[in-house]
Amino acid sequence: MQSVERIRAAFFTRSEDRIETRSSHALGIWQFINIFLLSLVTGVFWGTWLGLSRSMRSLSTTTFLEVAHAMIGNLGVIMAMLMPAAILSTLPVLYLLSRRRPKAFYATLVGLMLFVIALLITLLVEVPLDLQFQQWTLTNLPANWQQLRDRWEFWHVVRSWVSVIGLALMLGAALLWRETVTRRTFS
Repeated sequence: MQSVERIRAAFFTRSEDRIETRSSHALGIWQFINIFLLSLVTGVFWGTWLGLSRSMRSLSTTTFLEVAHAMIGNLGVIMAMLMPAAILSTLPVLYLLSRRRPKAFYATLVGLMLFVIALLITLLVEVPLDLQFQQWTLTNLPANWQQLRDRWEFWHVVRSWVSVIGLALMLGAALLWRETVTRRTFS
């Protein structure tokens, strides 16, 4: 009887270990996809802020319009697909973290909430302003165009920093709060 119990214990333990290993591999794959996509989103926000939009006030009206039209044309469609894909790729990560790694789960959840805030800023503030900017020419600039440009820039700064902090939380969840694997031994 003792050997049957040992065989059963060894069999079920190995099965649980295999399931745990597969789950860890799945988590690693999803975290890679998630962090990669969120890095692209954050890179667009951070890069445009760092390299260009901090200088928008110093650009001539003509240059501002050219840059705005080019950026909207280059980024609009790509970001409309990339942002939702990046945010949705967080859901499998949360599911896989939910029972095994609470610190990583909560860091990832807060990171997700920050990216949702960035998405809301994009949809509620930035895109409506972008749509206005697209229609502008030197002959039809509204009287308050500089205030609208500055409003876009303010919210772009907020969105950039929110995404940087969100990405940092996602990276922390993946790298700092790893699970510790304990091996079972049988006698």
